[in-house]
Amino acid sequence: MYGTFLNAYQVEHKVQAQEDMTGINLSGKDLSHAKLSKARFNSADLSKANLSGADLSGADLAGANLNGANLTGANLVNATLTSTDLSNAILCGANLSEAIMSNANLSNADLTNANLKHADIEGINLAGTKGYMGTHGI
Repeated sequence: MYGTFLNAYQVEHKVQAQEDMTGINLSGKDLSHAKLSKARFNSADLSKANLSGADLSGADLAGANLNGANLTGANLVNATLTSTDLSNAILCGANLSEAIMSNANLSNADLTNANLKHADIEGINLAGTKGYMGTHGI
């Protein structure tokens, strides 16, 4: 798949052109501060990717692999994260308000100062999660 050869600039332009990025492999890529609003990353491999400060508002990440990804300060407002693997992810200061996170795996993730206001967290796995304050902010 072409995903392994894309840089942040190319991914950003494909998203702006409304290209479907379903199943793309962007594992370990630096996509920090990328503008990826409303992107379709269903079942994509974004494991260990640097998405710090990225705008993923309204993005569809259902079933995506974000294991170990850095999402520090990322904007995930209204994002779809259903059945997404966010285990070991760093979500410090991320805005997940109104995100749909049902059945997502957040085991061992760092949620310090993350905003989960009005997020759908039904069935999520929070085992070993850091910084999660129960229902605070939801």
